[in-house]
Amino acid sequence: MSLGFPITCATCEHLHNAWAKQSEDCGKTATCGGPIFGRNYPDYKGPLSPKAMEHLCLVCGSQNIDFHVAVGQRRFGLCFKHRGRFDHIVASNVVAPMILPIPGRIS
Repeated sequence: MSLGFPITCATCEHLHNAWAKQSEDCGKTATCGGPIFGRNYPDYKGPLSPKAMEHLCLVCGSQNIDFHVAVGQRRFGLCFKHRGRFDHIVASNVVAPMILPIPGRIS
């Protein structure tokens, strides 16, 4: 995560295997990806369950989350500090994901 990868990528076996081969390309970039690509990390292979991802910030892994990033029926946690990451997404293949405040956390 210190290299800028979200917690999903940072804990994924595909990326760790790539690093072992001195590469940053996990080989799944065409099919995997997160909320800004309208996906929910379908190729993720790691220790985090979908339920655990709801309770950890997608960016930093903090358990102090204030929002959920919604992708279909899946939810990913997002802390207040990293909420702004999704405010100015601009690219032809990128979509602004739905950000839902967690009731009782943000007024």
